[in-house]
Amino acid sequence: MRPACRSSRSTAPRTPGTCSPFSFNAVARVSVLPGLGGGAFGAAIPLVVGAEPVRAAIADVDGDGDEDIAVAHDGSQRITLLHDDGGGVFTPSVIPSATPLRAIAAGDLDGDGDIDLAVAGVALDIYRGDGAGGFGLASSQPFPAGSSAHTLRLADVDRDGRPDVLAGLFPPFRSVAWLRNAGGANFDAPRCHAPHYLAGSVMSAGDISGHGGIDVVFGGLQDVGVLNALITGPWSNLGHPLEGASGQPHLYAKGDLTPASPLKLLLDAAPPAAPAVLVMGSSAAELPFKSGTMVPYPNLLVTGLLTNASGKLTLSSTWPATIPSGLTLVLQTWLADASGPAGFSASNGIGAVTP
Repeated sequence: MRPACRSSRSTAPRTPGTCSPFSFNAVARVSVLPGLGGGAFGAAIPLVVGAEPVRAAIADVDGDGDEDIAVAHDGSQRITLLHDDGGGVFTPSVIPSATPLRAIAAGDLDGDGDIDLAVAGVALDIYRGDGAGGFGLASSQPFPAGSSAHTLRLADVDRDGRPDVLAGLFPPFRSVAWLRNAGGANFDAPRCHAPHYLAGSVMSAGDISGHGGIDVVFGGLQDVGVLNALITGPWSNLGHPLEGASGQPHLYAKGDLTPASPLKLLLDAAPPAAPAVLVMGSSAAELPFKSGTMVPYPNLLVTGLLTNASGKLTLSSTWPATIPSGLTLVLQTWLADASGPAGFSASNGIGAVTP
């Protein structure tokens, strides 16, 4: 059976363009609305799952060809699996959790062809599936102290063929965290992006801008925004753009910083035909400057740059083969901009550590 969508509280990390097929009861159950075709739905099928179901994911966890439901619980600290027999009958089983859970996603995280579960609260826990409906805890990666994930999405952020995890974190950071899939159901420590303006709800991810990187659609308290291709390869978004005539300039990078590899820096949403300076540093300074924030410690300035008529700038080069691993690189672009405070605008800062 293929359920249809109805819910404002649930999430189901499936293919782009789909949504979750549940209506949630805050006490003890979820409800499935079976799709009848042509936009019509059958009567709701209530399913008792236990207290405080908060998020759900759809996947064939037991390999029988029917889509099952995995439900994350907050207060009761467990995952409920609802095994679908294909005819609208769901049989529950339970996976205990050591901590409260607020988000869940399903996919083949370890590359063995079976569905695994990513669940999160104060940490990202990976439950490896055996293909027959059994799961065991494989790894756990904590989020920054005091924060917890409220949404999860799977996306191959660094284009290495393995699904990574994007988590929407709530206070104190209110950010998007990227956890790189290191293989074998293990994930790197979270890298938090743009904590100064996101509200912690990752809605979707994909190459929306056409730049070749993964863009993130996020939800705020009253709006929806896009984090444009700022999470690629080893690079992190350090924030602090300074708005000008064309809004907030966006700086992002394409390249893995391995010896003799191609490197491309791209700037958009900048003022057209504007003089620009690329500021490079070996550490982040975050110093007050021209009513904004100078993100890098300014070790090196690349001058003589100019945006095109569309407010874009592209710099291409080859990363030197002699640069050692472990080097920190922090970049930001500053632009002459009559509409900006003190006559300047600035991009976000970006940073990376050479592998």
